[in-house]
Amino acid sequence: MNLFLVGIGLSELMKAAAAQAMRSATNVYPQLDVDTLGIWSERNAFIGTLCTNPVIASPRKYVAKSEESLTFFSGVPISSDKDIVPHNAADLARHWNQLPNKLDGQFSAVKVDLQNLRIDVLTDPLGMEQVYVHHRGPTVIVSNSVRLIEQTCGLRTIDEVGASLFLLLGWVGGDRTLRESVQVLPGGYLHRWDSDGSHTALAYFPRTNLARLSQRWDDFRIKELAHRFTSNFCDLADRLGPLECDLTGGHDSRVNAAAVIASGIPATFVTEGSSEGADVQIGKKIAEALHLQHRLEHLDGVVGDRWDEGVCRLIGQTDGMVNLWQVGNSIAQPTHVNNLPLSVWGVGGEIASGSYYRKLKLPPTLGGSQMLKMFFSGLQARGTDLLKQDARQLALKSVRETCQGFLDDGFEPLHVPDAFYIFDRVRRWAGINTRKATPICDLFTPFCTIPYIETALAMPLSDRIAGRFHHELIRATTPALLDFPYDKPKHRPIPKLNAKRMIAQAVRKATPSWLLRILRHGNSPLRRNKSREGKRIPQPEWVEAKRETILNVCLDQKSSVLWDYVDRRSFEDVMSPKTTKEVRYQHCTTILSIATLFYYEAEH
Repeated sequence: MNLFLVGIGLSELMKAAAAQAMRSATNVYPQLDVDTLGIWSERNAFIGTLCTNPVIASPRKYVAKSEESLTFFSGVPISSDKDIVPHNAADLARHWNQLPNKLDGQFSAVKVDLQNLRIDVLTDPLGMEQVYVHHRGPTVIVSNSVRLIEQTCGLRTIDEVGASLFLLLGWVGGDRTLRESVQVLPGGYLHRWDSDGSHTALAYFPRTNLARLSQRWDDFRIKELAHRFTSNFCDLADRLGPLECDLTGGHDSRVNAAAVIASGIPATFVTEGSSEGADVQIGKKIAEALHLQHRLEHLDGVVGDRWDEGVCRLIGQTDGMVNLWQVGNSIAQPTHVNNLPLSVWGVGGEIASGSYYRKLKLPPTLGGSQMLKMFFSGLQARGTDLLKQDARQLALKSVRETCQGFLDDGFEPLHVPDAFYIFDRVRRWAGINTRKATPICDLFTPFCTIPYIETALAMPLSDRIAGRFHHELIRATTPALLDFPYDKPKHRPIPKLNAKRMIAQAVRKATPSWLLRILRHGNSPLRRNKSREGKRIPQPEWVEAKRETILNVCLDQKSSVLWDYVDRRSFEDVMSPKTTKEVRYQHCTTILSIATLFYYEAEH
């Protein structure tokens, strides 16, 4: 991992604050080596970097300095050009002008012209490796940590749109963060700031190109993409050593596992969960049948008395933008690492699965305006009665603006949900979630690379929703994996509706759900959801165990701006000891979202 901060137009006080912020970063990232701290300060400019110990990170070389420039990177860049070593900053400096057309993966790369005080920042195609900027007049500060920026500038104000989005969606969307005047750089660009603070940006992966892709099934492109997957894994293994790959009951991890197995490279397959869980049961069957090196990891019961430690670490490392639902991952994170493994994960796979069409049950047969209306309604229908109406409206307004941007780029209304999933949900939610893992390993997903995104969006929506894309990728790599079950049913093809069926579907959607249940089941007890019945999640237990602590942290901040977004009376009622845990269970995700923001504010 490489933590960095670059600024121009800084006062002496700001430079001193930046240096102090860099020195104290090991309090948040204890895995980073204070001996790697590099600080360059001259005139009104500042550069700071802090990395994993070089022996542990080897062969990665994060920073390269010459008389003319300072170049560094973070994340996992890949390149099809064998002449470029993407994990060596000196090589990136030598080939800098070629990099927009040569690099892919999840990364950020920075080159600073020390003579002219010019900053170049190259973001990955989606912007998964998030880079933040504070730009006010001639002052520009760029970093992969909001914390470093706010400590340098003394920023304290919560961004009302960012907070509202987090409470409604579960992530901070658009270009927002939780800190006012700190934004996220878009992916797929080479950004440049000159010494006077002027900014230019050149798109090398423009969204407009994706909007114009033809919609037809192409077997050749699928086979070509499968080859890309296996060749990328081979190249990563050759450069960075053996891989670790998730092995679960999910469709996305199955595609990765199939490509890793087909590549023939050394790899350890990892399954997390309880021994009774579907992921472990399915993972063990696959590993035994195909003689794979397999490791089980159990995270149950790790929270306990380490709640405060986990909260502090998760909030600090992710700048408050990851829900405390994930606090178990931070508690399980070791404070010291002996090596930096490369883990393959499946985030972004649903880019080719029509994710919102399936989860929100959006009918692709509806007209554009009706479909978008259902999409917006579905996004906010998430037990948000603990929030004030103003917060819901503010977040929804931001979502509509984001979607209007996709329409302006040329996306048809039918494809806006998938564009939103790619450029907002995956980029922002998954992008910041990587931060809780990057201190202890590198993460790479082939699903957030240019070939996958382009191939997915060139396929008909009906094929994506039906799950055909994943099926054919596995068939092209390790078809034997198609014989094993999944933890969820395979996607069903979308039927072509005749007029009678379309009318029936419209009637069903207009009928209240309680009436439909009575019509289906009469007065007999309603059938239970068997899939949910056997799946125990620990988060409601955390809320019960820490109910009083969470309530006190929130209520202690009586004058917090966050009460403009949270309905205080409803929140106090649901967190009252008089309220049953079954009621709190229904609000668990929102309770933890609210707690995340109050903990974030209290930390500062």
